[in-house]
Amino acid sequence: MPEHSPRFARGDGGSAPGRSVPSWSGLAPEFVRSVAADRLKPLGHPDQLRIVVALAGGGKNLSEIAAATGMATATVSRHLRVLHDAPVVECSRRGNFVLYVLADREVARLAAVAYSGAGKHARRLMALTQPD
Repeated sequence: MPEHSPRFARGDGGSAPGRSVPSWSGLAPEFVRSVAADRLKPLGHPDQLRIVVALAGGGKNLSEIAAATGMATATVSRHLRVLHDAPVVECSRRGNFVLYVLADREVARLAAVAYSGAGKHARRLMALTQPD
């Protein structure tokens, strides 16, 4: 059975701007699926998702991320390691600090879609539990 490319809302099909060919064209579907799953895994942890949201507005150092998320620096550091290995987050040294940034804007879009879907689902659940 032939492998079909996934279809996406808005018809972008994963193409880069100005291109009609999906970014995964020519790659083995199994490989692309595996890479996609690896990128999504760290977004499944609530604290790691909080860090991604904090970085969506721009790069931050460890202390700034901890302050933005309300988490302890040791906890943020542990989660940043996972996000860096994914690779969802990239880091670079800036003097005495390490600056953390999202690896690409697609990560922020994934987080936004996750929040949007979760909000809709939560509202449906709440409506089901409301007494008539």
